[in-house]
Parts: sequence; structure tokens; C-alpha cells
Amino acid sequence: MWDTSDNKPINETVVYAGSGIDYEKPSLVAINSGEGNQAHGWGLYYAVNKEIAQSYAKHSSAKKSLSYQGKKIDMSSGFKIDGQQITEKNNPALFTIIAYSSINGIKSGIEQLQFFIDNNKEYIKNNPNGKYVKEKKKDILMLQNAIKLSKDLKEEKGVVHKVEIPDDEYFMNESKFYNGQSIYVKKCLKNAIEFLGGSIKELLNSEPKRIDGKRDGVDIYDYIKQLVAIKYSKNENINSAKYASMALLKFGIKGIKYNGAQDGICYVIFNPNDAKVIDKQFNESSYYGNVNWQNNMDALGNVPATIGHNLFATMFPFQFLKLCPPYSYGDDDWFDKQVDERKPYGIPFLKVDVDEKNKQLIVTNHEGRHRVASIKRKEPNVDIPVAILYNKDRYTLPDINTLRKEWSIISQDGKNKFNIGQFSLYNELPQRAKYDLYDIYKNN
Repeated sequence: MWDTSDNKPINETVVYAGSGIDYEKPSLVAINSGEGNQAHGWGLYYAVNKEIAQSYAKHSSAKKSLSYQGKKIDMSSGFKIDGQQITEKNNPALFTIIAYSSINGIKSGIEQLQFFIDNNKEYIKNNPNGKYVKEKKKDILMLQNAIKLSKDLKEEKGVVHKVEIPDDEYFMNESKFYNGQSIYVKKCLKNAIEFLGGSIKELLNSEPKRIDGKRDGVDIYDYIKQLVAIKYSKNENINSAKYASMALLKFGIKGIKYNGAQDGICYVIFNPNDAKVIDKQFNESSYYGNVNWQNNMDALGNVPATIGHNLFATMFPFQFLKLCPPYSYGDDDWFDKQVDERKPYGIPFLKVDVDEKNKQLIVTNHEGRHRVASIKRKEPNVDIPVAILYNKDRYTLPDINTLRKEWSIISQDGKNKFNIGQFSLYNELPQRAKYDLYDIYKNN
């Protein structure tokens, strides 16, 4: 990587960043760990509007970052503490409280486990000689132990960092092509492009990417990425966007300024040393759209008012499961027993971000894999109602006809994609979804 150590910060503009973790200094480690997809260039993202940063902080904190006895839990692949994998077999109580706390937070996790305990006690009371009494007594002890372990669990709160960054003169403006950039940026661009083997003349004569024939800073950045790909073609694993940003930084450009359709004026910073944290605001831990465990006939439970739940879809069980990560905890027949005992549960949900540019709904959270898997095993071809949750303070969805004709929905891991036209859509909860899932598939 090129040496960029001579690029000293010139802090004059105040911006904000929302995060699920607190820090004293920004770090490049955070890149690709947040909600964004580096759509405006490789770097650290900041918004001029503090409310935008607050929404990201709340959203980030919904994906709980947990520590146990002061040690951070690695959730990149299952649950690890100090490198030791925590599984349902080697530590069922700890695994269980971590698993449920990582969804909606510790408080909600405890509530969910207590709900299981109460259910099991009720079963034992009503069926003292029942087939599953021994198993349920064992589960109660494990769940009670899991709740005791929760006292050593802690979760990160979302935080908004107030940050000083360099003045606009040092940023490439995404909305302008070469001649519209500042004198300083044009000089830096010339040096960077020539360093990579290109020329300003070639850039000016390049084909526009936009349908209307206009060119802007996106064309400049794409051109630099192309030069990087050519210069380092022997390296198959090269991140052309990262190298493009580093090339611009090497010759003095601090980052990119852009006007986002949802987030307004924002900045991409290439060097964390050019972002100085001057203040912090901590948010209380937020459920932020996660549906609480439902122990009654209410279809959606307690969903905060900021989350729009006026969109519902009916889909096959396999489609819902493909839009969620595979689950690895819980016995396969656990929910089968719950359904056979006619325990009422609310409908599943998919929490989504809205990508208006690409007309996509991107799944970021979910609830209901176990119950849907149970239905799939019994009635794989029945269509189930699913709530589509989104932040209506940030996003506005088009009408249902437009969604069905033009939009798609993408799974959490990005591996699966469905055209929304494959589903039936509703603006209000289908009447039959107001009953428990037992009735849904038994009556079809």
C-alpha cells in the first residue's frame, strides 16, 4: 500500500457518524461493517445531518454487540469468547442467552426465555404424566441457568460521534466532473491519474456512464478504479475501490463529498486521521423494529411507531427461509411440538433497508425461522403471511403495483434474490394472519 503519512488533517467542517460501538479515534477496521455498501467510494462515511447519524446509531445498536464477563463475543461465525466456540452442546445455557440477547437485546432475551419457562411449567401443570414432562423440566433448569448468566452479559449502545473533517476544498465533489472540481482537487487528480498510467485527456474523452450523457465525479472515480485494475492486474484479489481511494489520498485528496438521495450531504473520508472526534452522544439500546417474542394472538406484537408495518407479503416457506440466514440452534422438532400443542405465535417478519436506486429491499433482520421451518416440514406449499418492516422516517416505498413490477428483495447474506412480483402484497394485515400459524396451514 502507498505511503499516505504526509497527509495531515485540516479540520474545519463538522459532520456526524452513527455507530453501534464507541471509539476515541475512527478506524479503517470499521469499513464494510456498517449498514452502507461503500456505494460512494471506499472510506469512512459521515453525514452533515445529525439525525441521519442518529438513525444509523439506532440501527447499528439493534444488531447487538455483546460482551460476557468483560470479554467481547465474536459473532462472525457462531459465538466465540477468547477464541473458544460456544455451542448448544458444550454450554447450552450460555449459548441460549447469547443467541436470544443478540437478536433484540438482553432484556428482550430474558423475556423470551422466561416465556419458554412459563410455557413449559404450564404444560407440566396441565399434563403431569405427559410425554414431554421430563424433557420440559430439563429445559426449565437450563433456561433458568441461562437467565442467571445474563448478569454477566453487556451490550453496546449506539453512539453518534461529532467529528471535524477537512474543508470542502480538499474533497472531490461527486456531483461534478473534472472541470467543476476545485483547483486543488484538479491538481491532485492529474497527479494521481498520471501515477496510475492514465491521463486527463483520456478521462475527458471517456464515455459517459449516465443515460443523459452527463458526467460527474462517479465517472472520475470509476476511471481511477479501471486504472488500478490495469496497473495491478496480476493481483486477482485487489480491491480496486480501496486502491483508488488510496491513490487519491496519496496525492492530497481527503475524500469524496456527495448528496445522497436518503442521507443528504455526506462525506467519505479516506484517512481516519483526517476525522477528529470532538463530541459523542449515546443512544439508549433500541429494539428498532425487531418484533418482540409474541405470546398472544397479536400478529405483530410491540413494533415501534417509527417502523412502517403497512406492507405484508404472502410467500412459500422456502422463500422466507432463503431470505434469512440458516439457523443452527434449537431442535428441529422443537417448534413442531409447539405448533402441535397449538401455542399461538405472531407472523414472521423481514426487516429491510430500501435501496431506491437499484429498486431493492435488502433484508437486515428477521423473526420466525423456526416457525416457518416447522410449517415447511408439514405443509411446504402453503403460502404464509410475512410482515415487511422498514424505517418510514428514512424511506418511502412506491405503491404495490410498482413494487411487484419493478422491485426485488435480497437475502441478508446477499446470496438469494426474488422478484417481489412472485409474492402477493397487501397494505394491511391479511385477515387470516390474525390467527396462529397452526390454523394457517391446517385450514389450507
